[in-house]
Amino acid sequence: MSDYEDLFHTDSVGKLPVMYHMRLDESVRPTVCAPRRILLTMKDKVLQELERMTKLGIISPVEEATSWVSAMAATVKKDGTAKVFSILDAKCGFWQIPLDEESSRLTTFMTPFGR
Repeated sequence: MSDYEDLFHTDSVGKLPVMYHMRLDESVRPTVCAPRRILLTMKDKVLQELERMTKLGIISPVEEATSWVSAMAATVKKDGTAKVFSILDAKCGFWQIPLDEESSRLTTFMTPFGR
């Protein structure tokens, strides 16, 4: 990708003109995960990535209680840079599919800084 960096937008995300509704298996019980710890040396990078994703409209802070809360994970890549991701991260592959309000609550994730 770095060879063709000028072909990829980093300041915007395209979106499909439809809203997706996630269907749940009624037999599955909701879970709420506690936030995972992050290295102090990664704190600023994690905050920057969360702010970038918020600015792009990919995520938004959640103040109210939700039944489903996943844990966010932050790792250090081989080149020493940080990578922030949640269970939904697939190299940003699904960011262009907007979720309806009900479904978006199912994708809530916990960070050391809140939901």
